Amino acid sequence: MFTQKRNRIVCGIIFLGFFLFSALYAPAAVEDSARWLPADTMVMVHLESVNQAREKFKETSYYDLYKDPAMQLFMAPAEENIRAKMDEMMKELWQEMKLENPPQSFPWPQGRIMAAFFVQERGFMVPDFSNVDFEQIGDDFDVEKLPKREYRAPDFQVVVLADMGENADSAKKLARQIMAVAVEEGQVRQKKKIRSVEINIIKDNVEVDENYDTLCFGFKDNWLIAGSSMKYINEVVMRMEGSGGETLARQSGFITMSRTLTGSDLFCYVNAQAIKDIIIAMAPAEEKSRAGQMMQTLGFDNVYGLGLSAQVAAKQNEDVRIKVLLGIQGEKRGIPALIAPATRSTQPGRLLTEDLASFVVAHYDPGRIYDGIQKLVMETSNYNIDMVLQGAMAGTGESVSGTPPVDLRKDVFEQMASPLTMIGYIDTPIVDINSSKSLFAIGVKDSKTLDAALGRLHSAYIAMGNSELQRKLLNHTIYILPESTIFDALMMAPPPSGNGPRIQAGFTVTNDNLIYSEVKKVEQEIRNLQKEATTSINADKMFQYASRYLPAQAGTYGYQNNQKQAELIWKVILQIAQEVKEAGSEDPFISPWNAVFEEIELEKYCNLNDLPEFNIIKHHFGANVAYVISDEKGIYMETISLKNPF
Repeated sequence: MFTQKRNRIVCGIIFLGFFLFSALYAPAAVEDSARWLPADTMVMVHLESVNQAREKFKETSYYDLYKDPAMQLFMAPAEENIRAKMDEMMKELWQEMKLENPPQSFPWPQGRIMAAFFVQERGFMVPDFSNVDFEQIGDDFDVEKLPKREYRAPDFQVVVLADMGENADSAKKLARQIMAVAVEEGQVRQKKKIRSVEINIIKDNVEVDENYDTLCFGFKDNWLIAGSSMKYINEVVMRMEGSGGETLARQSGFITMSRTLTGSDLFCYVNAQAIKDIIIAMAPAEEKSRAGQMMQTLGFDNVYGLGLSAQVAAKQNEDVRIKVLLGIQGEKRGIPALIAPATRSTQPGRLLTEDLASFVVAHYDPGRIYDGIQKLVMETSNYNIDMVLQGAMAGTGESVSGTPPVDLRKDVFEQMASPLTMIGYIDTPIVDINSSKSLFAIGVKDSKTLDAALGRLHSAYIAMGNSELQRKLLNHTIYILPESTIFDALMMAPPPSGNGPRIQAGFTVTNDNLIYSEVKKVEQEIRNLQKEATTSINADKMFQYASRYLPAQAGTYGYQNNQKQAELIWKVILQIAQEVKEAGSEDPFISPWNAVFEEIELEKYCNLNDLPEFNIIKHHFGANVAYVISDEKGIYMETISLKNPF
């Protein structure tokens, strides 16, 4: 029987092809495609040309690594095994669908692909448990005999359009075979004409809901049109035929987004207005006003959309450039105001030294964020978190001396300042794969006030009389966190395998920063303060090259040396390969990546021992830079993956 499972498989193949290629390339004329979509489209994703995507990918460092002669001992058998597995899966699919003469290869799209996602409120009939006494339910209880009630929920639908190019005839032949099987097996099968386009409809479970699990597909010239909703198929086809109502292309938010994120290959737009409309529509009548007010309080009423675009190998030194815009019209309020960073210089500070592997600098004021969260919670729930948190500070006061408890807002958050800095270190050459370190820092306004407050918090709630959890070094106090604390678990956790020494984390307050890292790194930073100067990241030739792609000012900016990061990953993989070789068992994956590799059955497709040493292929790895700017259009982010120029 042509079951709903098979319908989903067919849709899955279409969507899989779309998502595989959308990561590589996309639109030259986004607004032209948007003219085919109704104005209430919730999400639009656009891919300009599949064939062109393949060619663009060949210009990237990733393709160069894939084709490197040193990689072929590993890649050639892996690629052969993966292709064989895909052929096997395709044959199984044809057998399940009972196709007598299946195509030798799946007819993938060759030109443009676009997908549109929609959401609408829909009523579902569900069993009514309101009068059921669950304590009296016996073995003979039959849920099917319960009365039904209507349950309102969002109903998500998708429409995909794909230019099949030279594969159009093969795709049409496959479609006819699918329809023939559906007719033969007694499925509900219909045809509907929309202007010049004939749409085939296959339905499952029509007894339950005639609109449930519908697969609709047809062709307009070389275009495959497929989706889960005849309603939206109709709206799209009517616009393709030159008629229909308002289009996404004329929506002001979409216009702003598409013209801001220009020059892209991949484009995605999330229509915030469509999401807000469905939220309000689904709210009970008495809550609709409240829902609108809540959006306004949270600051989402000014958000019109989220856009993403990507360029692949657009310039000689670039692999991928990704742009993201959270579109905000007018004043930033509520949550958007909290996440919008202040604009500052991107000139590296003293914490950014030559030995780092990555960093992120974010210009946020912790005091302002604390006040903003407090205000939002009060306005949305009338709950005063400041009073609750302050009540928890009682243990930091001293009744004998009359010292009041620590004031979290005044003594802690107001004494913190921009920027927030996150730094990653990788010791090179890499000997121990567990030697990577992280450091977190927050700017300080009044170091004495902050140090005193954190010291009292540490003594009252962490050290609790254990003198070994505090130590002095060069007039600085290092506050050590026991291994059982949540900070250690989240940030300085031991290796997942349990091998190697457990990392001990701690923090200290300097004149300029609150620094949190493993204790040895905190000690090193305190000693660095005694030096007249440290070697800046500006001295690193990879950063010198990558920093040219950063603006002079930004709210947040970051850098990653991909060569250092890749070397660490490579060392992990080679160590796994060595463990596999030495174990010689049927279940050899004894590394921290055990579960991952077992899940994908990696050993069936490739041999990790065939990978070359990293030094042979390290020239394929360059750097990443990223930055965030808050301006009149909203919150804009750009990240660029750069080739290695050396």
